[in-house]
Amino acid sequence: MTTLRIPTFVHILARRETWLRVFTYALFIFSTFSIAGISAAVAALYLATLYHRVRQPVTETLPRWMVVAFLLFPVAAIASALANGIESPLQGAADVPNPLYNIGRWTGLYRIFLPLALLPALGLLNRRHLLLTLLVFASAMTLYATIQFRWGVDWFRPEGEKLITPYFSVEKVNQGVYHGKGNFSHHITFAGVMLMLAPMFASLAWEGAGRVRLAWGAGAFLATVGVLVSLSRGGGLGVGVGLLLLLLRFPRRIFVPLVALALLLGLAGVLFESGWLKARFASPDQPALVKRILSISTGNNRERLYLWESGVMGIRDRPWLGVGYKNVKFYAPAYRTDIAERRNFTFKIDLKTHMHNVFLQVGFELGLLGLAAFLLWWGAIFHWNRMWLFQADERFPFDRALLYGTSGGLAGIMAAGFFDNNFFDSEVQTIIMIFMGLSLHAGLQIRRGVKTGSSDR
Repeated sequence: MTTLRIPTFVHILARRETWLRVFTYALFIFSTFSIAGISAAVAALYLATLYHRVRQPVTETLPRWMVVAFLLFPVAAIASALANGIESPLQGAADVPNPLYNIGRWTGLYRIFLPLALLPALGLLNRRHLLLTLLVFASAMTLYATIQFRWGVDWFRPEGEKLITPYFSVEKVNQGVYHGKGNFSHHITFAGVMLMLAPMFASLAWEGAGRVRLAWGAGAFLATVGVLVSLSRGGGLGVGVGLLLLLLRFPRRIFVPLVALALLLGLAGVLFESGWLKARFASPDQPALVKRILSISTGNNRERLYLWESGVMGIRDRPWLGVGYKNVKFYAPAYRTDIAERRNFTFKIDLKTHMHNVFLQVGFELGLLGLAAFLLWWGAIFHWNRMWLFQADERFPFDRALLYGTSGGLAGIMAAGFFDNNFFDSEVQTIIMIFMGLSLHAGLQIRRGVKTGSSDR
């Protein structure tokens, strides 16, 4: 009697480990160009991880303080949702709490648990191959963004839906170039993704060897070019901060990079505000990138300052739990109308827009308790990275490179966050969560290696 044998590939497809690998690769690939792909990959990875954990419980646990750090932010968001309503003071309506509405809006933060969901998958994958795949797709998007910068194309959207944004100087003159954005809808989103990848690839090049080191270096260079062609000033600051801290071996000697960064930012502020740089270099013949940099000054960015002022006003009125996640559009217009009247100023943007500062945005929507939870969460990740860098010493070169690279990328996006609401941008948030997952896994790898006496993982 002949025994039927199920083909090998069917066995492979039936294994839960296969789908963890597939969905993780899909997430890393889509993270460079497709929000729809990101959402599908995250949802699929959550389901695959949940099933995997049912069949194979956690064997290596994170410390309690890290688990608490991950829980504090969603707890603060839920508390804010329960405490606040959705009615707009600008409309003169009563401020009636609607917890179900607010909690429903909070579900948009479902990605914040992605670092934990990535841990079992990262343990099954070759992380070098995974990151090289990310490098290939990120580099392709940078090349596309460079073409956009010069010719203003949008090849992947149909006619009538193309998003082409010319760069206009402070004088509102079209400079003949465009904001590079890859396949994303906004150049700031593209800059946020690329500014994080640049320190990561640079760190891997620093610790790498052979031909693959050249690949990492090329990826870092192209990611930096991507930030530049986006013409995002916050992105330029972020990539500069990330690469500077990486150069100074962040976060092992944390005091030195912080002092150096403060001095550089202080010097830059003096040069821009004094007008010396503009007087020295301003010229109609200067490249658009130079003009974009020279436009940095409080005089040219009054609107941004007034947006920040509206955030401070909101925090002052609702200091502890804020107005509720995504409720900025119901409450911000009243503050901005008041500012416009007092300052005799006309806002060019929609009065319902965000604060263009992630820390003020969190404080406005979730209050000081939410902001504290947000900062503690990020602080826990930086502490974790620093702790395992000390433990690694000169061993575990790849995991060390990951910890340095993720630290530089996360520090860069936090610096850019002073000028943009980047954490709540879905594509940027995905890269942030990926970096946190890589940090956690690298630390666990070093912890296991220290226990077993291994030195190369």
